[in-house]
Amino acid sequence: MLFATLGALRHSHDFLTLSSRATLGLLGACVAIFVCFRGLPASLKRLTRRSFDISTTAGFALLHLAIFLPLVVAHVPLHADVPSFYLPQAREVLNGKIPYVDFHSSYGPLHSYLDAAALRIWNNGYALLLLVILCDVAAFPIWLTALRRWFPEDRTRCVALMVMTQPLLLWNIAADGRNDAIIFLLLGTAVALVARSDFFSGMAATAPLVVVKFLPIILIPHIFAAARRRWLWICGGLLLPVIGYGALLAMHADILQSLKTEGAIATAGGAPYAFTALTGLAVSPMVSSIILVAAYLFALCWLTRSSLRATNDREKMSVLMCGILALQLVLLFFSKKSYPVYLLPAAVPLAAYTLQSSHRGRHITPVVYALLLVFSMIQTSLWYGQMALESATSLHADLMGGSPLAAFEFLVMALPAACYLYLLVTILRDLSTQRDLA
Repeated sequence: MLFATLGALRHSHDFLTLSSRATLGLLGACVAIFVCFRGLPASLKRLTRRSFDISTTAGFALLHLAIFLPLVVAHVPLHADVPSFYLPQAREVLNGKIPYVDFHSSYGPLHSYLDAAALRIWNNGYALLLLVILCDVAAFPIWLTALRRWFPEDRTRCVALMVMTQPLLLWNIAADGRNDAIIFLLLGTAVALVARSDFFSGMAATAPLVVVKFLPIILIPHIFAAARRRWLWICGGLLLPVIGYGALLAMHADILQSLKTEGAIATAGGAPYAFTALTGLAVSPMVSSIILVAAYLFALCWLTRSSLRATNDREKMSVLMCGILALQLVLLFFSKKSYPVYLLPAAVPLAAYTLQSSHRGRHITPVVYALLLVFSMIQTSLWYGQMALESATSLHADLMGGSPLAAFEFLVMALPAACYLYLLVTILRDLSTQRDLA
């Protein structure tokens, strides 16, 4: 069956891309397993904090460039959302058109302007990849600053190694040019500033709604709960959305067009797809939405209670970090539109929780993390082939017909969903005793 499956894969999409993604996922998983079970290499323990931060940030940048530069030299065609959406919309802005008014966009109103600025510097589609690489690398030391408010130095450095070699971050940013890197940067800034500069923390937390897309809105209530001067956080949080969307409303633009477009999309991932693929019973969009909202509200209430019960800065930061990851997992598991790239903004909390859970004696968590990395990389590759085109009902029919390729696709789709659920349940359970997480 395995050889039959691999043979079918060779004819269904780019097998080289799949193997490259899987290999990168496996390397990242090996680093994570090593760090969780063996700890930090002695050479890195001896470095000063400044030297460690500089060396790991530089290493993170070099790993991005190791993926990006061969693509440029070999003139590999752009793919994913860059040629389909980012680049054409940036060209529209360069031609004097306005998003939401002159052309349709699923992104924040400033997204196309940011891409257009990159094109003015280098009139090449690769400039958009370089832009998100810069955002990804800039976010790295900011997240380390936030992480040190939760972890001691040795564990912070372990997490830094896990994030530095995180395959979802490296490939999806350096090769695919995903704008989630901008969210990663802004979210890290919001977390690092919370309870220190509530005004700017609020501004950074809501900036993705204007600069990138609506998706990070699910994290805003949780970050708000961690603020100390909440009225000041609200003032900062409202500033950019009011200006950005207020200007569009003044031009009679439909500011909800991105929600309408994205809300109609379903993908090969998450519980609704897995349920239909396994049983053949379709889940209506309304039922799926109700379940998603109910799960989100339950998790948010649980997290808010944990945040209010936290008694010191370390406990508050642990709840904030774990909560960001938990809410992303709710979206990934329960939504009919579920992409592994939604984990990118929570890459640091994911690695941190994995390490902490391992140190508390739950050694299954690093294994789950490793499986998630490998199969998420394979899943994102399959989207550009047959899996992107196959509905859940079609996959069910193929499964019933005994297709080995269908069985492989179902495994690749269902296993990350099982990892999402495991991590979500354990996080919410651990937060009920957050003194163990601090």
